[in-house]
Amino acid sequence: MDVESAQCPRCGHTRRATMDVPTLDAATMAQPGWAPATRSISDTLIGTRFGIYDVEAYCGAGAMARVYRARHRMLHRLCAIKVLNTDLIARSPDVVAAFLDEARAAAGLVHPHVVTIHTIGEDRGFHFIEMEFVEGRSLAHVIDSSRIDATRATKFLMHVSSAMAEAHRRGLVHRDIKPANVLVTASDIAKVADFGLARRVEGASNELESQGLAGTPQYMAPELFGGRPATSRSDVYSLGVTYFLLCTGRLPFEARSIPEMARRHTSTAPPELSDHCPAATESMARIVRRCLAKDPHARYEDAGALHDELHAAYVGLRSLESLLHEALLGSSARITRLDVDHFQVRIPVVEERTQDVVVECIPDRSTGDAIVRVFSICAPLDESYMRRALELNASLPFGAIAVEQHQGRPYFMMLDALTRSTCDPVELRASVLSIAKHADEVEHRLTGSDRH
Repeated sequence: MDVESAQCPRCGHTRRATMDVPTLDAATMAQPGWAPATRSISDTLIGTRFGIYDVEAYCGAGAMARVYRARHRMLHRLCAIKVLNTDLIARSPDVVAAFLDEARAAAGLVHPHVVTIHTIGEDRGFHFIEMEFVEGRSLAHVIDSSRIDATRATKFLMHVSSAMAEAHRRGLVHRDIKPANVLVTASDIAKVADFGLARRVEGASNELESQGLAGTPQYMAPELFGGRPATSRSDVYSLGVTYFLLCTGRLPFEARSIPEMARRHTSTAPPELSDHCPAATESMARIVRRCLAKDPHARYEDAGALHDELHAAYVGLRSLESLLHEALLGSSARITRLDVDHFQVRIPVVEERTQDVVVECIPDRSTGDAIVRVFSICAPLDESYMRRALELNASLPFGAIAVEQHQGRPYFMMLDALTRSTCDPVELRASVLSIAKHADEVEHRLTGSDRH
């Protein structure tokens, strides 16, 4: 397993390039006459018409197939064509069924973080899968060429775990989750791109057990080296290895042989994330520890449970300012920073009126936990408004008018409180816009003016 070495741009640690680590599939390798595929599959496809496609460029190759960028001649859209290596078919006819199984496994996954499968076909003896073309590069290339901070690393794994949560919900296990099988778009969105070893869990345990090793040793769960069937929990282990690599630039376990790699995964305690990534929070370290547990039952049950904790960790890593700007992206709101974690948002409402909303992060008075407080002043607490405010309070369909102190004076307000650890841009946007709308309505009905 001699692969190219690379130096981490972050710490100078020399490591083996992650993009070229091969996948093992004992079932395929056990076929009579099996040998690694050559790279001689017809590059004469480039620049030619292939079925209903014009093949434009070569994108890359895996153990079973080569991938080309092509253009659908009838729909005039770019797509990716994955073409099965013909020399594999000659040595092992069953490989065609395995290739088509990949397409069928992924075709049912319509998800923003899964590369979409369009169709399968055959032309001039070439079996192929047509799929969504992703303008970007593999996550392995991203890791090997740039520094990835804790927030971005968590975002990428959140994307991948979201895709795998849907796969697990449908009874699919991937068996080969690793950065080389994930594409990153120009918009920095991660998409799972290769389901070549995916299998359905229900009713398939005997088949899986009979197939032996399958996956990439650096990312394989300990139980897989002992011949146990792949499960959603073994996928979670691979996600944990990927997360460690994203955060640190190095794998948790490295070895020069497969037996040594197996021993490390099964017997060696995983390194602490914080020892290699000083920016890691305790929630990130806890996620890695649980994913890399030797006992499958100590891990997350599936990628959905993992995704929930990653989401909380991701929100906690982001500043309130970045959450607020993303929340109000595309709106006409004007955000002014008043202090650390303290912002004023001016929002156009109706009839050329505007409403100022304050967004701040403060400790909860009762628990001490951080909350995001969203409020807007409707009017000063004045006897002349009191009766009308009480009448409005009884009839409002959207909540109650609060009386709160602000800068030493009491005011009628509309307010909301969100848990900081779980507050995301969608929730924050809904809160800010709702408070602005309702506070403006109350102010207008109380005072007839537009002072706040």
